[in-house]
Amino acid sequence: TIFAPRNGYSGKVMWLMDKVFKYTNFGVISWIHDDFFIQAGKATRDQSLLELRSHLQRVFVGKGRDCLVLFPEGGFLRKRKAVSQSFAKKNDLPLLEHCTVPRTGALDVIMDVVGPHANTPNHSTIEKVI
Repeated sequence: TIFAPRNGYSGKVMWLMDKVFKYTNFGVISWIHDDFFIQAGKATRDQSLLELRSHLQRVFVGKGRDCLVLFPEGGFLRKRKAVSQSFAKKNDLPLLEHCTVPRTGALDVIMDVVGPHANTPNHSTIEKVI
């Protein structure tokens, strides 16, 4: 990864990824590393966001992590494209062909828990969002 050349930095990074990755070789390593696997879909959205909030407080803050990697599209394009375009039509947004409308539920939780205006100690907040 881009963080590997920085000695000791991998312990400061948390990745958020689709739960489907949990059952891959990469997922095993990510699980051991305490990264977070989010379950996509309407049926599990609220529960997943509650679990994310708890995980951020327990792991990101608890272990003094500095960087969080989140992919705002929420998954693979081929799986997300139809839902993204349906959402865009309902909300009068442009139809995107090569990417999806960003999903913001996880980002809202992240900013609430460890964002610059969160109620956590200063050393536990994210300074930059890229």
